[in-house]
Amino acid sequence: MHGWLLLLVFFLSGCTYTFLPLEPERVPFPARPSLTGTLTEREKTVIAQLEVRRMPKPGYIEVRWYLEETVLAERSLWAEGPRRFRFELPRPQEGYYRLIVLLENAPLLQLDLGTPSLPSPPPPPEEPAGS
Repeated sequence: MHGWLLLLVFFLSGCTYTFLPLEPERVPFPARPSLTGTLTEREKTVIAQLEVRRMPKPGYIEVRWYLEETVLAERSLWAEGPRRFRFELPRPQEGYYRLIVLLENAPLLQLDLGTPSLPSPPPPPEEPAGS
């Protein structure tokens, strides 16, 4: 008699929902910042335009302007929500320029102007003398 009761409990526990929810709880999509931008050349300056589309919480957006590896300018922009920024950056000479946009010290956007200077490719391997 006890065997049937144990078998019945075993089968019924497999049919009932006991531990996990039948449908998992929906997790909301995380609030991520969204930002776009453009660079426009003008003689000895560059016009940077940034558009903040979504900002999860108010904070500073850090902007760093580089010529190759040298920092030419840094700015902090306060953003509480969707907004547009327009500012000028120096362009003293021809070269490869980068605008890095950071939020809480994490890179969010990089805009490039010019062509990066890359090292020359290695010479092709020599063929063996006996071929």
